[in-house]
Amino acid sequence: MLKKCVVATFVAFVLGGCTSSQFVQTNVQSASQPGVEIYISNELPQRAYDVIGHIETSGWVFTSHETLLDGLRERAKKASADAVIKTEFKYFSHGFSSLPYVEGIAVKWK
Repeated sequence: MLKKCVVATFVAFVLGGCTSSQFVQTNVQSASQPGVEIYISNELPQRAYDVIGHIETSGWVFTSHETLLDGLRERAKKASADAVIKTEFKYFSHGFSSLPYVEGIAVKWK
């Protein structure tokens, strides 16, 4: 009986007591290293664009949002995109954990 209580307490602590917070500053670029611009959620660019397509990149349990954005930028560069709009961070369930991914719409400036 004691063993079951210890296991139940441990499971409740692990599943219910963990949080994490992240801050990711987007569109920080130097003139010598131009890159793909990222527009989070409903933020939209003030210039005209054509949609190239949907783009996403995923990570593992401890992948940071910044690392996900780096992957998204690299994938967007390969697609010749100038920016990614409507970017959103999401998680999908994988066993007892959630795996992070980021998705958005790749665009090319007109």
